[in-house]
Amino acid sequence: MPKIVRSDRLRIEAVPVGDLYDFACTFFERSEGQVIAPITEAIALSHSKNPHAQPDDVGLLVAWVGDLCVGHQGLLPVRVGSPHGQGRAYWCTALYVLPEYRTKLVAVKLVKEVLALDVDCVLNNFTEESGRLFSALRFSPIAPLRYAHLRFDRLDVLGEVFYLLHKRQGERRALGALAEAGVRLCGATSYALTRSLYFALLRSRIREELRGIEFREVDRVRAPRAESSQDGTTHFPRGADDVNWTLEYPWTRDSGEPTRPPYYFPELIPTYRNIAVEVDNRRGDVGFVLMTLVGNGLRSNLKVRDFQLPEGVDSSAVFWIACEYADRLNADLVELPEVLAPLIDQLPLGSLLRKDLTRDYLFHARRSDSLLATFPEDASPSLSDGDTAFF
Repeated sequence: MPKIVRSDRLRIEAVPVGDLYDFACTFFERSEGQVIAPITEAIALSHSKNPHAQPDDVGLLVAWVGDLCVGHQGLLPVRVGSPHGQGRAYWCTALYVLPEYRTKLVAVKLVKEVLALDVDCVLNNFTEESGRLFSALRFSPIAPLRYAHLRFDRLDVLGEVFYLLHKRQGERRALGALAEAGVRLCGATSYALTRSLYFALLRSRIREELRGIEFREVDRVRAPRAESSQDGTTHFPRGADDVNWTLEYPWTRDSGEPTRPPYYFPELIPTYRNIAVEVDNRRGDVGFVLMTLVGNGLRSNLKVRDFQLPEGVDSSAVFWIACEYADRLNADLVELPEVLAPLIDQLPLGSLLRKDLTRDYLFHARRSDSLLATFPEDASPSLSDGDTAFF
């Protein structure tokens, strides 16, 4: 870590991708007196292994006042395909500023440093406040990404009431604990029964839909021989190398001690598991489906993160594989891209179990002819974009 000069003046430090892990380790070795961490060791290691980054790419901007970290902005180099050709952009991640410094324009200066890099930028999953900030600094919206939840938890009518009550209790611990106990009791009784009956009906349908397809869980995936093309759109292409990076270097942990000083964004989640499934068309070609099970101890979400299928296998196979794993893993929700959402309506009680959602994006194109210049007109974002360690 470069030597920090004591001063009351704000200073922005740019940390290259190649130095991220050493920076993180040194920060925690010298973290006495720090209030927040600008990155975790797990994230630093993962980002340093990004297959789309060069060692001298900027991977993190850190705001210092003297030797105190007061804010940070993460940056993740990603691949871009567009009508202008192939290239790279930066995904803006994890903007945070200490509350007592938010009136000192620290966030503004961090975002201006991003713009000074003169690169195309994208972000999503932003708060209303940070959305206003980026918009004021010439970031523009695209049409929101549409996706869906398949909500098996709606089979748990009473438990869902307790769960909503638990989410709304905030600091009222006694009432929250009572609501949590209600969720767990329903989960072990009425919900367990209705869920068991529902999947008893569904399993024969899953087997029928997946007839002729072999699939198996794997530690690493292989790409299909013929990959799909998205020529004419602006998108963020991925492949088997990206998925394997995610599998080997996850950002999030489900056990261990939390970072000290704390990292503002979630790093320890009670249930967190990546599941890679290889799909075989039985004609010598394979593809993959990547899912992640995320849970808070009361409800779990099986997210379909990415997929590339071999020739002759319809995308509906992804839906039925996700249903199979929701059954195996007792997932309460399944998160699906919009293209698969209509299949929910084919299920028993499908209209009850389906919930449609949107995700907002902002972008900044550095020039009128850059890769993201036509993003609003030809955007083709994926459910995986901005929600995973690979792009």
